[in-house]
Formats: sequence, structure tokens, C-alpha cells
Amino acid sequence: MATPTVPVAPEPNPAARSRMGCFWRVARGFGVLIASMIVLILLAQLALTVYGGRKLEAELARIRADGDTLSLMELAPPAVPQAQNAAPLYAQAAQMVKKAAPKADTVLIPYLSLDSNERARVSPQAVQSTLSAVAPALRLARRAAALPAAQFPVRWDSVDEARFNHYEALRKLSRLLIAQANWDAAHGNAENATANLVAALRMAHHIENEPTLIGQLVEYAIVAIAIRGAEEVMGRVKLNASQRVRLDQALSRFDLKEGMIHAMKGERAFGAGYFNKFQNDPKERSQTLIDSEPPGGSNRRWTFLTLGHGLLQLDEAWYLDYMKNQIDRLETSGRLPGDEPSVPRYAIVSGIIAGVFSKAGVRRLEATARLGLGRWAMALQAFHGQTGVYPQTLMKVKPVGMGAPRLPLDPFTEMPYHYRREGSGFLLWSVGANRHDDDGKGRFNRTQRSKNESLDDLAWRSAH
Repeated sequence: MATPTVPVAPEPNPAARSRMGCFWRVARGFGVLIASMIVLILLAQLALTVYGGRKLEAELARIRADGDTLSLMELAPPAVPQAQNAAPLYAQAAQMVKKAAPKADTVLIPYLSLDSNERARVSPQAVQSTLSAVAPALRLARRAAALPAAQFPVRWDSVDEARFNHYEALRKLSRLLIAQANWDAAHGNAENATANLVAALRMAHHIENEPTLIGQLVEYAIVAIAIRGAEEVMGRVKLNASQRVRLDQALSRFDLKEGMIHAMKGERAFGAGYFNKFQNDPKERSQTLIDSEPPGGSNRRWTFLTLGHGLLQLDEAWYLDYMKNQIDRLETSGRLPGDEPSVPRYAIVSGIIAGVFSKAGVRRLEATARLGLGRWAMALQAFHGQTGVYPQTLMKVKPVGMGAPRLPLDPFTEMPYHYRREGSGFLLWSVGANRHDDDGKGRFNRTQRSKNESLDDLAWRSAH
């Protein structure tokens, strides 16, 4: 019987065996490389988290050392007893205007314009009809302005839900008050005109301690409207001593520098809140990374996804340092730097929220200059009332009323305002942001028929 043949496995092809060995060696090499990269990334994340955490804590410690906070709730205006709170009355007055004269602005904005062509667009009958329709609302607004403070319904505990609907309402009410003041003056009623001017100024002051830059800008806008109105009123009627004192007191209440400092601290708190949202909200983080990416690349997203939390800490530390420098500069010099912030490439969030605040700083100085013009005009009119003439210089002019603060310098130069007599009146002016004496000419005023952007003096002209 034949012995069965046992099949013998063929000898492996030496070339195939060599290829398999090479494959596994390469695979092991890649595995070691990837593992090494993961370890390096983890080590980099750890190192960056430690370094970023220390930098961030150092910035937070500087803020605490200054006695400051990043809590909007702590920066919010203090609580006001209901009986002393002007905010509900302002809201009610704004609703009354909306119902009684929804198109009031189409009449009153041209009526208040410095451009005579704009003014010609509206008839005295249209102005009178509009003011008559809103008269109950204005009585309520004056009552509100006489109260000591205003606490508006803002969600200061939530960066996302903080709404400032009252700003536009106050601007509209202020325009109505000044239009009424102009109308009263045109009809010889100095007492009512003064009451409306004072109410508009007190309204602006009611938002001075809100920790937002937009709130400060609205305050400055209302001041500008009120000062233009005061110039118009005093060009039409002579105020008596009591009326000048009341108006001077309203002008003297403002501390725009402290208001701006408080607002900058509020902006810093808003920024810190956004960093928290960026870190805790994946949808917000993803969208921010996409929006901030330069065209044609995704390096920022990959960098953040790789280095993550530590990079965000460095970003926030840079932002807090930038904001502290802005605030320190404002506190020491009264001015904000005008340079664009040089934001590091890694500071993705800072690149979005770190603003250039110099324009807001200029608006503050303009509002300060306007308030000063108003106070000097009161004092000049008082001098004229006592002597029958305006002075040759400002040297002998004294503040209105007993115990009134000293008359201010031009905030742009810390030098006296420019002044000269013109006929039976005078011209008083600040040199404005360009710090160049443009002989009292601004971008647009009553002596010009067109705008000139190179001129920025702020002037008060009295014809008599």
C-alpha cells in the first residue's frame, strides 16, 4: 500500500517577505512618530496652559490690586428707590410720544438743523402741531429729569441679554425738549425754555454712570443737542439771573472723565464675559474661529484646536493688559491712545473685541468743550447784564452764582477758550480735536453753507 503524500507548504518568496518586513517597520515608525507627536502636543498644551494661566492670573491680580472688578453686576448703577427713579417715567413718556406723534422726528430733526435749507423744509404750523401732540409726554419727561437718579431695566448679570433700548428713547425725548425750548424762546418764554434745557441736560446726566461706551456716546449726543439749543435760546431771549444759575448748575453736574473711565471698565467686563462665552459655547467658538480666519487658510482653527485652553488664556491676558493700559492712560492724561491695537496673531478673540477707543475719547472732549462753552456763555451774558457790554477779554468774567465751580479751560489744549467781541455780540470757541485755531469755524455752523471736514472748532456765537 502506497504511503500518502503530505503536501509541503511552499517556501515564502524572499521578496514578499522583505516587503512585509519593510511595511511593519514603516508602520512601527509611523506609530512611534504619531505617539511622539501626541506626547509633544500634550506637553505643549500642558506647558501653555500653565504659562497662560500664570499670565492670566497676573492680569487678574493687577485688576484686583486696583480695586476693580470684571463683574458687570458690580459696575452697574446702584439701586434707586422707586419713588426716586426716573427710568419708568422716561419709558412712559417715550410710549406716549410713539402713540401721539410717531413721525415727530421727520418734523423736529430738520427744525433743529443748523442748515437753513433743512429748516425751510418744515413749516411753523407743523412744528407747533407736533409739539402740541407731545406736550403731555414732555411734562412727564421734565418730571422724570427732576428726579435724582435713573435705574433702567438692563440685564447687567448677562452679557448676552443686556439690552439698552432706553438710549434711543432718551435721544428722541431730548430732541423734543430742545425743540420745545427753541419754540418757547422764539415766542419770548425764557422760563419755559430754561426748564426744557435743564431737563435735557439732566436726562443726559442720568446715564452718565452706566458702564457702556455706547451709553457715554448717547450722553455726549444729548449734550450736543442741548448746547446747540441753549445757544439758540440765548440768541433769542435774555435769561434772568435765576435762569442762568439753574442752567449753569445743570452744566456743572457732569464728570465726563470719570464716566468714560467707568464705561471703559464696563467694556473690559463685557470683553471678559465674551471670553467665557467663547470657552463654554462650542457653537460660538466654532463660528468665531471661522469668522476670524484669513482668506485661504485654516491655520488659526488648527492652532486653537491643537493648543486650546492655554492659548485662550494668553489671549485673554493680552486683552486685559491692553484694556488696563487704555484705562490707565485715560486716568493719568485724560485721553485715550489713538493707535490701532497691535493684536498678536494668537489672540483670536482679542482681535475681534479689542476696539480703537480714541474716537470715543475725542467725542468726550468735544462734549466737555461744549459744556464749557455753555458755562462761559452764561457768565458772559451775566457780565453783559451787569455792565451793558461784553468784555474785551475773558479775564474779568466770573462764574454764575455763589459757590459755582471755576470756569473751565478748553479741554483740547488746557488753555483758555478763544474769544472776541463781534459787533454787539461775541464769538467764543474751542480749537477742537485738531488743536488748530480755525477762527471759530467748524465742519458746519450757522455762518457756513457747506461742510468742511478740515475745520473742527466748536463755537458759540452770540449776535447780541
